[in-house]
Amino acid sequence: MKFSQLLSKYCQDLSCTNIELSKRSNLDPSLISRIKNGKKGTNIDKQSIETISNALIELANDKKIIDFPKDIKLHLENALKEEKKLRKEKQALFSNNFDLLLKELNVKNNHIANYLVVDPSYISRIRNNKRKPYIIDQFIDSVCKYLLKYYFNDEDLKIYRELLNYNKKILAPDLFTEKMKNWLINNNEIKKNSLDILLREIDKYQIKKIVKDKMFLGEVKSEFILPKNRRYYGVEETKQAILDFYALVINNDKTSDIIVYNDFPLNIYWDDTMFIKKWLLYMQIAIEKGNRIYKIHYLNESTSAIFDEINTWLPLFMSGMVKPYYLEKQTHTVSSSLLLVATNLVAIIGESTVDDNSIMTRLTKIEEEVKYYEAKSRSFLKIVKPLAQIFFKQDENEYEEYLESRSGKKKDYIRIINMPPNFTMTDKLFEKLIKENTLSESYLLYIKKRCQIRNGAIKLFLEDFQMLDILSILSEEEFNLKVRKMIVARSTNDEDIVYSYQDYLDHVNQTKDFSEKHPNYKLIVTNEFNYENLEFYIQKENCVVVEKTNYPIVSIVFENERIIEAFEKEILHIIKT
Repeated sequence: MKFSQLLSKYCQDLSCTNIELSKRSNLDPSLISRIKNGKKGTNIDKQSIETISNALIELANDKKIIDFPKDIKLHLENALKEEKKLRKEKQALFSNNFDLLLKELNVKNNHIANYLVVDPSYISRIRNNKRKPYIIDQFIDSVCKYLLKYYFNDEDLKIYRELLNYNKKILAPDLFTEKMKNWLINNNEIKKNSLDILLREIDKYQIKKIVKDKMFLGEVKSEFILPKNRRYYGVEETKQAILDFYALVINNDKTSDIIVYNDFPLNIYWDDTMFIKKWLLYMQIAIEKGNRIYKIHYLNESTSAIFDEINTWLPLFMSGMVKPYYLEKQTHTVSSSLLLVATNLVAIIGESTVDDNSIMTRLTKIEEEVKYYEAKSRSFLKIVKPLAQIFFKQDENEYEEYLESRSGKKKDYIRIINMPPNFTMTDKLFEKLIKENTLSESYLLYIKKRCQIRNGAIKLFLEDFQMLDILSILSEEEFNLKVRKMIVARSTNDEDIVYSYQDYLDHVNQTKDFSEKHPNYKLIVTNEFNYENLEFYIQKENCVVVEKTNYPIVSIVFENERIIEAFEKEILHIIKT
């Protein structure tokens, strides 16, 4: 109960008017009226609460109301404390959503501030939860009018539909305003939208679709000229420095080895969807031109930051042109550093103080300086360690040997899967699928033998260890968006075993039955990880495997304990919330 409501209840119990309470407490009647109507908000001092409490108790004694509580001061203080807490949470929620909205649309503070006739710092403080709008309803109305005027094209509507969870084609202005108001005030989803939306595209392995947005193509193809030496200041300019670096690489006729090291706080990048899209575009084009990238990760970050960074680099690892490494210790103890070098072309050097994150970055094309920083980056490669092993289509035998070499290291598993596992399928359904699909006799013998060995090994594993599978159930409409196949082997094969939707539902139910019968096998059904072509296998204290399950299959294996910890913690955190 709010403070104002509780005070009104006490007055009602005593049949006490505002004037009566005013005379006893020596407080102005208009002040008491404002408090009871909630217009005073939570701006009520302790002295006023004590004065009101004493006055109410005196009135109760005068009116001989025996059961009137004596500890109303404590109740009123607790109600006010709880109301203040809720207001802070609501303000933080609004600021979080407002900031996310502007980031998704790439809205600049000065542009929206100019429309709202306020200072850009006012917008910045609201986004950072350091200021709340004076009248929030009026502020949101003005924001919606701004969005309708400047951010209502087809690309913007895609973003709105994703944020507002609105799937219909037409989003009329009135309905948009209504839904946006509600979303800004009430949306309490984890702030993972930017990366999650991006990862769902990465999951489809359609990097070109992500990056080749029309809004970016003209920028990359245009003539690109930079001075030989340029400085950048602050977070936003540092992002631009990184994009300028890759733009120079793209516009160069020759290919380079690109060495990337960065121990700046990772959240300054991954919270900015527009930057990630541009960065992915530049990286993809650089890779397509034949540039080879050596990425040195710094893992002394929060698990959530590591999880976000690794997921963002996944499609680039899958290209085969990016080699991932990690550095165990930071290069400096007083400052964070950034070093990007494209051999014989350009280098970027950045520095940030650890305490206040003020950043200065310098881009240089001066030949002698580029050679110096190239030598410095090469020295990094001598002390780093490989972060992952990557197995492609042609590496099936090596991958099988790797799995065999680790077969003795048994630990509990957490898996995010996009189809029910083969080992939960009944023999009857398996035989039905075989009959419904035209398979050669040799391939039929192969898959039967393979499934028998694999399924037997997993069931043996479950006798002593636990496995948690996280599976998203598809609607019939979602299921029919693509051909669903039973994955038997990593190598490409024309003889696919295709599911019908009814087969799929039967298999899901069989997986649920299997979970009920096997205490060491748990199944969680959720829509948090609805990936079509990515599966994640986390074996505690052992490894993380990320597998692209559509052909050609790519498997990325991480054995680093920080990566394992990051994936395990973040995935379990998302499930719990």
